[in-house]
Amino acid sequence: IHTKSGQRKYRAYKEAVDYVNKIMNYKERIGNIREMIDEMNLELDGKENFLVREIALKLDDVHGSGEARQKKLESETRKYLLEVEKINKQEGRSPSYEEIKKFV
Repeated sequence: IHTKSGQRKYRAYKEAVDYVNKIMNYKERIGNIREMIDEMNLELDGKENFLVREIALKLDDVHGSGEARQKKLESETRKYLLEVEKINKQEGRSPSYEEIKKFV
């Protein structure tokens, strides 16, 4: 499949490569989000996986390429995590599932 003749043979080659790239990008976004949560020392009381998934899915809407895209992804992630931080600091608790859905 990795040769030119193989690519012509398999019409679904491009779709498969695009799909794998999408999954790898999603996995990288999840790692970056988790890293930012740790850096910000956020309290989530067991809701971390839910929050990370919601943000990662929302970031699918961010388009572009290269460094500009990376900056936009980081900016959008930080925007959502600042909402969590605000709830942590002002109310002394982690956000509810409903609150997460509301601001993501």
